[in-house]
Amino acid sequence: MKKNLQNNRHFELEQDIRNSNSFFLSDCMISDWSGAAIEYAFAFEKPVLYIDIPKKVNNPDYKNLEIIPIEEKIRTQIGAIISPLELSNLSSKIESLCLNNDQNKKKIEAIREETVFNLGKSEKYGAKYLLESITKKNEEQN
Repeated sequence: MKKNLQNNRHFELEQDIRNSNSFFLSDCMISDWSGAAIEYAFAFEKPVLYIDIPKKVNNPDYKNLEIIPIEEKIRTQIGAIISPLELSNLSSKIESLCLNNDQNKKKIEAIREETVFNLGKSEKYGAKYLLESITKKNEEQN
């Protein structure tokens, strides 16, 4: 990929994600199965182009849960997927993905609303939960 885009002045390979300027300045993110891609899409309301490599499986028993992991479920909803065999078309795929910024933003906002619980109110609900847990524990001890 780097070789394919090395002469494109609109492309920058960012390998150190501690520099958050790249997130603000970018139009999209190119990723694999990283959860950082979901965070990027939700935080910046920008699309992700996923390179379709084999899944990273940290829990080999995940299929026993009979649920689709979120990393798999929302890939096409917050961006697009490209095969490693199609990387010669990477520039056009990125252009296509970034053409509809308003549409992408609305789509990502909707997915975020469906996916993230208590968005914008998490501190309220988190504090309530902690207080209820402490109260319950105190009552059990008395």
